[in-house]
Amino acid sequence: MKIKKGDTRNAIRATLKRNGQAVNLTDCHVRFLMSNGVQGHAIVDRPLSGKCYYNIEKSISEKEGLFNFEFEVEYPDGRVETFPNDGYLRLKIVKDLGGIA
Repeated sequence: MKIKKGDTRNAIRATLKRNGQAVNLTDCHVRFLMSNGVQGHAIVDRPLSGKCYYNIEKSISEKEGLFNFEFEVEYPDGRVETFPNDGYLRLKIVKDLGGIA
């Protein structure tokens, strides 16, 4: 995913999968974790399809660079699983031309 510095309009969307199948997120708590220290609660959009998103905030997009991020799911029984479990997702924040942001 790629955004410009200062952009906050979009969300970081993901479909969480295990072995190629969508994970059931019903009654789960999902956290967004980013390598620049930003973290927060993701919104489960379609639980049976494993879909969730995290709204981009100013704190995410204020510094240019390439950042890793992941989603951490806490299931109703208290167990935790991180997605993806074989690496990271990446967000590239590129310089803008100095408009409103």
